[in-house]
Amino acid sequence: MSVKVFKLNNGDEVQRFVLPVPSSGSELADSDLPSPAAVVPGMIYKGHVTLFSGAPKAGKSTVIRDILRRIHAAFATYDPVASMMPDRFIRPERTLVVSEESGWAWQEFAEGLDGDSRDKDWFKIMHRGHGRVAPGGSDELVLWVDAVIEMCKALDIGLVIVDPVTRFGAITCENDNSEVLRALMAFERIASETGAALVLLHHTTKGGNEPRGCSAWQQQPDVILSLRALGEREEIEQAEGVQKHRVRILTGKGRFPEIEDSIVCHCDEEGRYHHLPGVFDRFISKAEYDSETILTAMRANRMMVKGSDIKDATKLAQGPFGRAMRLLVAKNRVIKSGTTMDTEYVLADND
Repeated sequence: MSVKVFKLNNGDEVQRFVLPVPSSGSELADSDLPSPAAVVPGMIYKGHVTLFSGAPKAGKSTVIRDILRRIHAAFATYDPVASMMPDRFIRPERTLVVSEESGWAWQEFAEGLDGDSRDKDWFKIMHRGHGRVAPGGSDELVLWVDAVIEMCKALDIGLVIVDPVTRFGAITCENDNSEVLRALMAFERIASETGAALVLLHHTTKGGNEPRGCSAWQQQPDVILSLRALGEREEIEQAEGVQKHRVRILTGKGRFPEIEDSIVCHCDEEGRYHHLPGVFDRFISKAEYDSETILTAMRANRMMVKGSDIKDATKLAQGPFGRAMRLLVAKNRVIKSGTTMDTEYVLADND
């Protein structure tokens, strides 16, 4: 708690806001702080907030269920599994979903997951069938957030999904900047106080590329994603098995360099999304180019795990090597252990 009560020598009590000791620039320059752990690199990060918007029935819930299926697969194998985003992996996290949907829809989803019921305990759901699970008004929001934080800590939750943010944030006017900002700041506590990733589902404007409402929707979240269908005049090169009405454009922006500006994806008959490469011309950074050099070297010699040995094998300078390796770790392509001179890296995939 940042606000603490102190007792003075005369017996009086005073409240003080206690701040942590700030880090100096020298300390930060010499530190080896890890990148935020990504549940879905480019989309969802532990300790951070993602706002995921889309038009009604655009497929937001389908994307969320696709991510949950991949998390389930990762729990089954204890290995990262492929993401709908290009060149990255999803990692398993115990998940809490708070949804306005009825329980029968989530029952159908849970039944469709592979394995018996004991294999699905990583997934917790609060739905309309549980009764009143949303705050009755803005005056209850802080208490509601406190309850979610306690639940996350008790159940060791690493991912929280709230659908929709307006209902569970008790937001009556999406265009009221102060009301929306107050609600988003309250939600942010779930991520900051538990370390879990938080995903808030919302609606977009008519254009489909921006969250609907005031500027606070874009001011507060760490990652902003939007999902939309193809416009009537938009066309893509038809790949085999691709149906235009199932194609979606996912746009993103935020604090992390591996967030894609735009990708095109296709939802198959089973509700799984697949990235369609080559639809948009995409700039390849030097770090991405160097990261492929690192992956090639590590695959050629899987016994080579020390950072210094990998750097020597790739003949990359320290700066480019560090930037490329940080990108691979951020995408969950490489698992990092240790710090500074003792750092070791292991490939996350089995190819």
